[in-house]
Amino acid sequence: MKEILRRIVLPEDQADFEREVGLVIEWYNEHRPHQTLGGKTPNDVHFSRPAAHEQPRIEPRKNWPRGSPCAKSQVAVEGQPGHAMVLELGCLENRRHLPVI
Repeated sequence: MKEILRRIVLPEDQADFEREVGLVIEWYNEHRPHQTLGGKTPNDVHFSRPAAHEQPRIEPRKNWPRGSPCAKSQVAVEGQPGHAMVLELGCLENRRHLPVI
């Protein structure tokens, strides 16, 4: 609930307040990875979905892989190494205190 307390102004109207609390709960369960859950969100665990860091990834480095064992990827690479990618940053329902990547 500390996420909702980061807002400077909380709505006084009961319906608006409940909507804000609902958005925090949605963000917390669907978008925020938890260290104690191994990088999964509560919804990932509940619906038996793999964590984002366990799914195939994009490799932006052209000369990957290197010969070193530590340079090997822990998950499959989607597409060809060196492809450009776009990182989109947003917020849930335009609430800056609820980031979505």
